[in-house]
Order: sequence, then C-alpha cells, then structure tokens
Amino acid sequence: RNPYYSSLYKKNDCNLALSNYVAADINQRWKPERPASSIQWGCDLPFYKHSKEVGDGIVIAGRTSRDFSTVIQALNQSKTKGTILYLKGHLAHKGEVSENITLLESDNEQPVPGKQQGWKKVKDLIPIYQSSRAIGIPLYDQDSLAGLTSLMDCLGSGKPVIMTRNHNIDLDIEKEKIEK
Repeated sequence: RNPYYSSLYKKNDCNLALSNYVAADINQRWKPERPASSIQWGCDLPFYKHSKEVGDGIVIAGRTSRDFSTVIQALNQSKTKGTILYLKGHLAHKGEVSENITLLESDNEQPVPGKQQGWKKVKDLIPIYQSSRAIGIPLYDQDSLAGLTSLMDCLGSGKPVIMTRNHNIDLDIEKEKIEK
C-alpha cells in the first residue's frame, strides 16, 4: 500500500526491529526477500546509579504517546506524590493539578551535547528517578514502540514500573516482576 515502505523493506540486505512483534509485522505486511529479525534493546547498567533508598512518589517521564492527563487525574484523586516531566506543548491537561504533583517542563527541541538545551538528558533524569518509589509510563493506545526507552531507564535504575500494556514490546512486566 505504501510504496516507500514496500521498497525499503524489500530491498534491504537486513531488516532489524526492536521487538519480535514488529519483525513479524514487517514480514507479514511487506514480505521482504530476507525476513526481518528482532534485536534486543537493553540498558547499560553501570551508567545508572543505584540507590538503596526506597524513594517517595511516582515519576512520569517520556515523549511519545504519553497519557499525562489520566495520570494527573489519578494523582489528584489518590493524593499520591507525583513528578511529571514533559515537553512544552505535550501536557494536554486542562483541569486542576493538585499540590502533590510537581510539573517539570522542558523545551521541545533536540538536545545539544555539552549544552543545557532541549529535553532532559538521561543523566539528569537518573537522580529524579532515584528519588521516586516507582516510575510510571502511561501510554495512549498506539501501534508503536512508545515507552521502550523509558522502560529501559526503569530497568537500569532498578525501580518498579507501572506501564500501560504495549503489545509491541516483548517484555512482560508482570511476568518479570518489574512492578515490585
């Protein structure tokens, strides 16, 4: 249906995807000469600083397909402490934000190495993650790998995660007990 993707997938020497589901979808939809394979995306554990502190509240961060509005409503109702890191123009919440919620906005522009420009870099997120009890990844229903990078940050930080199911990601949070 889309000549660009058809041409792209059929003429590559190798097609790689970040999940088995996406690789199977490429193979079924585009029928490349050489089947797509999945590669695993992981985190560099020595990069993340681990804290023995349990932490307090929940941290929500991320860029793609985040349902911040539902999280804000839940935090308002439960009075749970929460910190939401978002890009300018991506909050999409028109209602009340109670005092138990901290909103941290970043400019929606590409970061530049060595400069304090653009969205927060992972090294700046780690101390925020470490001060939390858990990390949340609330997603809108979508058909992408949204949330995968944030999930790797959770694994690297050693923090429990609460995440909307995403059938494109090959990691079962409950089976692996990452939520605990």
